[in-house]
Amino acid sequence: MAKGMRRKLPIFIITFLLMITAGGVFFVVLMLRPERKLSGTWKCEQAVENEALSLGREWLDSARLGNEVDLGGLGDANVKLTLELNKDDSWKMYMDEAAYEQEKTKAYQSLAKGLRSLVILRAAELGATVSDEQAEEAIIKACGISSYEYAMQNGPVLMPEGSSISTKYNLQGRYSAGKGKISRDGMEDMSFLVDDKLLVLANDTESWTWRRAGEETPEAVDLFGFLKPMNVYAAGNNHNILENLTMVVDGGRSCNIKTLHYDYRNNRFVSMRDVAAALSGTDKQFELSVTADTITITGGKAYGAVGGEGDLFPRTQREPDEEDPLYNTGVLKFNTMEYNGATVKYYTFIGSNTAGNKDAYINLTDLAMMMDLDMNIQDGKLMVNTQGHYYLDIAALKQEGFFDEVNSALVGDVTTGEIFVSSMEDTPVPIASTTKLMTYLCIMDAVSAGEISLDDIATVSKKGETLSRSIDGVIKIDEGQQIPVDQLLKGMLLPSSNECALTLAEHVAGSEEAFVERMNTKAALLGISEGTLFINCHGLPEYPDNTATSKIQNHMTARSMFKLVQHILKTYPQIKELTSSKSFYTEAMSREVRNTNPLLYNLPDCFGLKTGTTIKSGACLVSGLNVKDAEGNLHEVVAMEFGAEDSTVRVSMSQELLLYGRDCVLNGCSSNGITSVSLSTVEDLVTEALKYL
Repeated sequence: MAKGMRRKLPIFIITFLLMITAGGVFFVVLMLRPERKLSGTWKCEQAVENEALSLGREWLDSARLGNEVDLGGLGDANVKLTLELNKDDSWKMYMDEAAYEQEKTKAYQSLAKGLRSLVILRAAELGATVSDEQAEEAIIKACGISSYEYAMQNGPVLMPEGSSISTKYNLQGRYSAGKGKISRDGMEDMSFLVDDKLLVLANDTESWTWRRAGEETPEAVDLFGFLKPMNVYAAGNNHNILENLTMVVDGGRSCNIKTLHYDYRNNRFVSMRDVAAALSGTDKQFELSVTADTITITGGKAYGAVGGEGDLFPRTQREPDEEDPLYNTGVLKFNTMEYNGATVKYYTFIGSNTAGNKDAYINLTDLAMMMDLDMNIQDGKLMVNTQGHYYLDIAALKQEGFFDEVNSALVGDVTTGEIFVSSMEDTPVPIASTTKLMTYLCIMDAVSAGEISLDDIATVSKKGETLSRSIDGVIKIDEGQQIPVDQLLKGMLLPSSNECALTLAEHVAGSEEAFVERMNTKAALLGISEGTLFINCHGLPEYPDNTATSKIQNHMTARSMFKLVQHILKTYPQIKELTSSKSFYTEAMSREVRNTNPLLYNLPDCFGLKTGTTIKSGACLVSGLNVKDAEGNLHEVVAMEFGAEDSTVRVSMSQELLLYGRDCVLNGCSSNGITSVSLSTVEDLVTEALKYL
């Protein structure tokens, strides 16, 4: 028995040791599973999709010397997020709302500092030395509020309201993870990589980098090496995605074209020097001059290279706002350019190239329209046919979602009544200040009926003065001020003055309420009442008089707006002379009113008609183009879009639609395959503030 036990003992010991070893290996493997490292609290900062610096820059640039003001303290905003992955498979994500509001306050403080700096610069121009405190006092005396309050009320929307983004980032639910994938309720599945301090989540469109709470992110972390072989192209709030694009000219010569992707992948801005060098010697060649704030283009002349043309970007991804030491791409600005001796206006970047020479980047579509270039992307290459012309394949683009970034759109010929293409044309949408086209019609009807005349003198009411001094005021007017009707019309249609619209409505009907009744009655008489509702004469949102807090706005359908414009152009064609004018001087208001529609510069035969913007409506534009057909007959092509996310989209899409409509007239095509404050407001503030120094 003892002898038998001695023989079995080694086997028992070996078996026991193997079991322990196997269990240990299992335990180690279990501990090393990356899913086990997911649980815990993670922190990150996510960029909010806005362009605070460029918006603030554009706002100040509307005033003289505004481009010399330093806005270095104003940057794109981030939201601080916390992600809790719990061991019971529940998860929760939430934003630090207090920190977000602090960042918003800092943004407007930077803008207010820019206003004070502008006062100081203008005072120095007059020979006076002014401190920051003195500039603040002058602003308060000029407008009755501090520079910070003024920037908050009248400046651009630098950051979204916290309540509008909290629903995006305040989420919770259940999660599961395995094989490098994490699934969370309410979120798309994402790949993950994790260690003790860092968690990287990524899918085809975005990546998130989280650090464990209490830990600092390591200084040297190759996140994109981490993610390889994934290709991650994030939608950001800057031009952090770079591309070395190949341009093929007339099916032969290939050239390198440096390209920025602004905000979203494939929203391309191309180097103008690279394009000029690539097109040199062709029928589309052009001479180019770029300075810090000026771009001059002369077609038909050979381009003289300055160095850096065709150089490649040394890398194709960078952090938002990060510049490479070998080049500087600048910030997006709404620049005035000279093209063949004429003034045009486009959004561009002005920076320097790899050789240190000034370069400009322009949206690829804008370049094609401006220079009438036949350009398209094929197999990842930019194909250019210098013998062709700009052409928009609207049917194909519509299928690809061309109209997805607006609420509704339409282009047609009001002369014949034909609609060439449209999207959501029968859906009622907020129309913002394009409302003023109906206001104009009702005023002209009153003139035609002999109720008033264009020479009548209208008296500004207390309500009009109050509106002019509110956040939605455009032209400062005073109660009792006497202003001729024709000057009020100019103020209403060019800089979109809400107080001018209100004064006209009260002069015609005695009250705004009575005038609005006329507007809705006129809509019914024109057969466009379905989906149409006017609550005021200017298009601003209003709160109804009840316990529920909600905004209501004027709304129409694109088809109804087309019919309205058709009637106006037929009945009162003189509106074209008014809305195609770039500026007027109004004696009674002692100011020049300017038309801020850039299409008047970019399309020589454009005749307006009306812009509009509120937070809810988005950026809207109703525009027209005179086109003569082969027989010499005049056609009035009208395009409209409602609900663009910004003025860049509004202007670009409107120009594309008008050019498409022009092609339809000339060549035929298949059918349908907080109102912004006038840019001169900053100038008015500074001019007034200087009086108190």
